[in-house]
Formats: sequence, structure tokens, C-alpha cells
Amino acid sequence: MPTKERRKHKRFKAQRDTFAVFRASDPILGKIIDISEGGLSILYIEGDREPNTLIEFDLFRLSDGMRVNAIAAVARSDQEVNGKDSDKPETARRRGIEFINLRDGQKEAVRELIDKQAGDSSREGRNG
Repeated sequence: MPTKERRKHKRFKAQRDTFAVFRASDPILGKIIDISEGGLSILYIEGDREPNTLIEFDLFRLSDGMRVNAIAAVARSDQEVNGKDSDKPETARRRGIEFINLRDGQKEAVRELIDKQAGDSSREGRNG
């Protein structure tokens, strides 16, 4: 029997040039894999972040300079991603992040980013 989807918001695959930088004494850059109005998931190289901790990060996209600063969130999951090359010293990880208390401007920017993702995905489907 299929498992029931627990997410409240539909997720969209992120463009290749969409990233998050965690604000910390030792910042971490992560590539956004997918995003929704409720959160996102990123791929990053191993760091010292634990699940269920409060975090703050900036979100940005290179293609058009879009940027959303100081997003408060909770890291809900964090797991190692198996790579093809086990000789690498770094470990790739995937982190699930839930937004908390987005300000109005942040909500608008996240919706705009999602709208772009959805539009680009539908264009890719027609062209690909």
C-alpha cells in the first residue's frame, strides 16, 4: 500500500543555479534540490548541522540575482547521500528544511521562486 504524502505543499525541482548559504560562524553552501511554500531540501558537503535545530540561511539564484535574506527554519532531516566515488574525503548530505515564521517579503520571494520553478519545469517538459 502506498504511503500517504505528509507534506502540506507541493514541491518543485529547483533550477541548477539555486543555492542556500547557512548563516553561521562556519557558513555552509548548499544546492537547492527542491522547494515548496513550506520548505526545501538541499545537497551540501558534510558539516556540523544536526536535525531539529534552528537555522538561518540566505537563498539565492545566480541566473537573475534573486536573493532572500535571513530565512529562519528548522532542519527536519539530515542524511548521507551515497556517492559513486567512495574515495572522496568529503561526504555529500541531503537536508530537509522547514521554513518558520517567514516575513511577508520572504513569502512573496519564495512564491516567486516556486512560480519560476513550475514555469521552467513545464517548459522543459514541452521542449525535452
